[in-house]
Amino acid sequence: MSAAEPSVLSNELTEALDESLGELAAGADPRQAVITAYERMQAVLTTVGLAPQAFETPLEYLERALGRLETSRRALVRLTDLFETARFSVQPVDVGMRQEAETALSGLRAELAG
Repeated sequence: MSAAEPSVLSNELTEALDESLGELAAGADPRQAVITAYERMQAVLTTVGLAPQAFETPLEYLERALGRLETSRRALVRLTDLFETARFSVQPVDVGMRQEAETALSGLRAELAG
């Protein structure tokens, strides 16, 4: 499957972000909410031809995907950082981190819609 055009990718990501924002706002467990937000973004990227490679770290995958997205780095880098903490560390993930993930997703959503 070839990668989708940027406008198609933006539309699909926008829809996925809307769903993720709803889940974050619903008060899910902060750690799981951050992980779910990242996984949803990754699933959408996969459906448009940007699947992660088995050897890629989340940040390596992000770098490759950013080459196709019409967005700034800031929101995606923050979401990826939060995901790595939530998924791979024992550090507590609190409501503040969930709110940061929501802010990152909201910023990305606004860029894609803009």
